[in-house]
Amino acid sequence: MSVLAANKTYRAEQMASCDGGRDDNHPGYYVLRVNAYCRDPQGCGSVLLGWYAVEAATGAVHDWDVAEWQIGPRIDRNN
Repeated sequence: MSVLAANKTYRAEQMASCDGGRDDNHPGYYVLRVNAYCRDPQGCGSVLLGWYAVEAATGAVHDWDVAEWQIGPRIDRNN
């Protein structure tokens, strides 16, 4: 989540948690969803901020293409 804050994708105070795990179709990567805080006392329908893939061996962070269920471009460095 620190990469997302550093890249100004989201402010650090927006991000509440992430969850996910390994994906059998992409060995060596974790697929994670980043969640926001729910500020509505009645509850929130969705707190999803985005999906990301993290390479376990290097910590490299990539966008995650949910529609294609594929690893997207690397986002933790400037090219």
